[in-house]
Amino acid sequence: MPDLYEAEMRHARHYLKVLSRADDLYQQGGDSARGGLDLFERELENIRIGQAKAAHYAQADETGLCCN
Repeated sequence: MPDLYEAEMRHARHYLKVLSRADDLYQQGGDSARGGLDLFERELENIRIGQAKAAHYAQADETGLCCN
């Protein structure tokens, strides 16, 4: 069973991919841009949580206080 660190990093990586997909759609323009904005708006809270967890662990890694 994954530990908390692994689970949170898996979440962060997944929502980084979702964010990238939303950006790709937006950059295509037209109807795809609306789809990209919709995806971003729908997943914004999860994207924010993933970013916050990644930032937390990155800072902890720099100070040597993180688990791995």
